[in-house]
Amino acid sequence: ETNLDKAFQSRRGFLVETNLDKAFQSRRFFLVETNLDRAFPSHRGALVETNLDKAFPSRRCFLVETNLDRAFPSRRGALVKTNLDKAFPSRRGSLVETNLDKAFQSRCVALVETNLDKAFPSRRCFLVETNLDRAFPSRRGALVETNLDKAFQSRFVALVETNLDKAFPSRRGFLVETNLDKAFPSRRGALV
Repeated sequence: ETNLDKAFQSRRGFLVETNLDKAFQSRRFFLVETNLDRAFPSHRGALVETNLDKAFPSRRCFLVETNLDRAFPSRRGALVKTNLDKAFPSRRGSLVETNLDKAFQSRCVALVETNLDKAFPSRRCFLVETNLDRAFPSRRGALVETNLDKAFQSRFVALVETNLDKAFPSRRGFLVETNLDKAFPSRRGALV
């Protein structure tokens, strides 16, 4: 009696050609213990259609090593519910190309700890649309080092509502070079 029997009661004892067979031709019909087995013990040996399948149709049911695996070695291959899931409920568990991906091409879909994470611990790894996004649409979601960063090192890339925002509501969040900058070059961008 095999795990396949338990998974497909109606075909008990039949040798079913599975997606695992297609994935591992050399081990055809062998019952391979997979990372999915470890992730879902109650479904051990069952062929579960995963969000990875939906994300990568051409590799359906293949066990793909993902950047999430590299990011969380201790949970390698497990399907981890991420903050991206909470941020985009409609795409829960799918690998969404985010603007963090565009900003850090080399770490595509890896969960990068950002300065925004440090600034807003309670929203760690959430993709927050910031007023920097509105100010610089072409760099939407990119982490831009601003002169506010230089002025307030302790709040690196934190979004500070400034009195420039209050003075110029229509340009809220824009980093305006002021004549205070020209008057006090050493404190450029500082709010004096």
